[in-house]
Amino acid sequence: MSDISAALANAEQIAPIPGDAEGIRSHAFKYSDMAILVTRAVQDLKIINADRDQYQAEATDTMFDKSEDVVPQLEKIQNRYEVAGSELTAFAQVLADAQADARTAVSTRDSNADDARRYQGQITDAEDAPAPKPDDDGPTPQEQINGLESAAEPHVQALRDAYTLWDEARQSVEERAGIAEDRLNEVMDADGLTDSAWDKFANWVSENAGWIQALKDILSIIATVLAVLSLFFPGLLLLAAIFAGLTLLLSVTLASTGNGSWLDVALDTVALLTLGVGAAAGGLVKGVTSALRFTRSGRAAWTAAAKPGIFARLTRPVRAAFRYGDEAAKVADDFAKALPKGMTLTGRPAYLGTGNISRVWQAGGTDGAVFRAIVNGTSHGAGGLVDDGLRGLGSFFSSTSVAMNWAGLGAFGIGWHDDLINGKDYATGPDSLVDFNVSIPGMGDTPGAVGDVAGAYGDWWKSVDGATVDGVGN
Repeated sequence: MSDISAALANAEQIAPIPGDAEGIRSHAFKYSDMAILVTRAVQDLKIINADRDQYQAEATDTMFDKSEDVVPQLEKIQNRYEVAGSELTAFAQVLADAQADARTAVSTRDSNADDARRYQGQITDAEDAPAPKPDDDGPTPQEQINGLESAAEPHVQALRDAYTLWDEARQSVEERAGIAEDRLNEVMDADGLTDSAWDKFANWVSENAGWIQALKDILSIIATVLAVLSLFFPGLLLLAAIFAGLTLLLSVTLASTGNGSWLDVALDTVALLTLGVGAAAGGLVKGVTSALRFTRSGRAAWTAAAKPGIFARLTRPVRAAFRYGDEAAKVADDFAKALPKGMTLTGRPAYLGTGNISRVWQAGGTDGAVFRAIVNGTSHGAGGLVDDGLRGLGSFFSSTSVAMNWAGLGAFGIGWHDDLINGKDYATGPDSLVDFNVSIPGMGDTPGAVGDVAGAYGDWWKSVDGATVDGVGN
C-alpha cells in the first residue's frame, strides 16, 4: 500500500521540461558561424601583415600596426564564440532528448496512474473489511490484499520507471547547463577580455529578463485599458501615454540586450505614437467645437441685425454686437438640445445607457461625440463657408482620432498575439529579484487539426519574430 502511495506521489511531480531547444540551437549556430567569420578575418589580417614589406606608406604602416594589436583580441573573441557555439549546441541536444523523455514519462504516468489509484482504493476497502466467519471458505482479507497488490504491481512499476526517466532527464539538463556555464566562465576568465559597462548592464538584463518581460506586459495591459477608458474620460489619456512610454522603454531595453525582439519595439512605438496623435486630434476636435459655437453665434447675431436702409446697414455691426449675447444663448440652447441625454458640452457625459458609449467609441472620444452630435442636429447660425470649413476640419480630426486609437490598440493586440504564439514563460527562478511563475500556453498546444494549423502558423510567426531578436549589444 505504501509503495503505491509513494509511486503516485512521485508521479505527481512529473511534468514537461520547459525550454526552446530549437531556439537555443539556432543561436548556437549563429555563434559558431561568427567564430568562423572571425577566424577568416584573423587569417586575412595575418596574410596582409606577412606582406607588409610590399607597401611603403604611412597610412598602411598605421593599419598594419593596428592590425597587430587587433589580431590577438580577435583570436580571444573567436575562442569565446566557438566555445559558446559548441556548448550551446551540446546543451540544446541534451535539452531536446530530456524533453522527449519527459513527454514519454508524462504519457506513462497518465496511462497508469488511474489504475494504480483504483487498486489502492480496493486494497483500502479490503483492509477495512470485517474479519471473515470461521466457516467462510473464501479467500482471507490478506489473500485478497496480496492479489490486489500483485495486480497493481505492473502499474506501480510503470510509475516508478516513469519517475526515474523524468528525474534523470531533469538532472541531465541541469548538469549539462552547469557544464556549459562553467566552460563559458572559464573561457571568459582566461582570455583577459573585460566587459564594458554596457556588457554588465546587458548581463543584468539577461539574468532578470523574466520579470522585466512580465513587468513590460503588465504595463502594456495597463496602457491599453487606460487608452480605452480615455475615450470616455479624457483625463486618463496622459496616464495611458506614460504607461505606453514605459512599455516602450522596457521593450528597447530587452531588444538592445538580445532578450527581446525589435518587432516588440516597433509595435510599442506605434502604440505610443498613435495614442499621442489620437489625443492631439481629440483636443483639436474640442477646439473646433468652440470655434463652431463662436462663428455660429456671430453669424446668427449678424443675420438678426439685418434691416433695410443705409443707416441700418452702417449701424449693423453695432447692433449685431449688442445682439450677440442673445444669439449666443440661442446657439448654446440649440447645441444642448442636439446632444443625447446625459452628454454635455463639457465633454463629460454621464453615459446613460449603451447608446452614448457607442457614440463616444465611434467618434474617438467624448469631444468627437459632442462635435458629431452638434453638426448633425443644430441649425442656429449653421451654414456658410466658414461653418462648412470648421465642420470638415472637425470631422477630419475626429476620424483621425478614431483611426489612431484603433491603430494603437491594434499594436497592443499584435503584441499579445506574439506572447500567445511564443508561449511566454515568466518563471524566473529563486535567485531572481521577483519570482514569477506564470506561463502563457503556445498556439501549438491546442490538440487536433486546429492545433496543427495553429502550430504551423506559430512556427512561421516565430521565424519572422526571431529575425528581430539579436540585440545591438551582442
